[in-house]
Amino acid sequence: MFARVLVAVEDSPSSGRAVRLAARLVAPRRGRLLICSVVDHDQATPPRVPVTFRPHLEVVLKRAADRALKRAGTAARGAGVRFDTVVREGDVAEEIVAAARRFRAQLIVLASRPRGRLSVFVLGSRTHAVVNRSPCPVLLVPGRPPRRR
Repeated sequence: MFARVLVAVEDSPSSGRAVRLAARLVAPRRGRLLICSVVDHDQATPPRVPVTFRPHLEVVLKRAADRALKRAGTAARGAGVRFDTVVREGDVAEEIVAAARRFRAQLIVLASRPRGRLSVFVLGSRTHAVVNRSPCPVLLVPGRPPRRR
């Protein structure tokens, strides 16, 4: 399968599914995961938030990134794969792609969240940006598990 896989995580259940899948992909080759979480400063600076409150939002976002990495590390450890973790700060897509290049990833695994068409049009899609800029293939893990019939 793959020897070097970057899995991007956030503090969400879908990230756990992405980590478990990425672990299954590196296990046959005794590969390594890089579990990456990105603190997006744009989330901490929405226009209607008072300037004095923004540092508190930064702390909240960093704690969420740490929680995501801790959960992902627990899942990777449980799968018996080697892994490293990293928190990066900045534009989510740019930081994921930069981390993949630095790690020489053979694959990027992302959990996708369902979004409405309007929000994708207005905000853009981080997933779309990663796919377009990635130096390697990108595997998208659905945000919700498939329905059983």
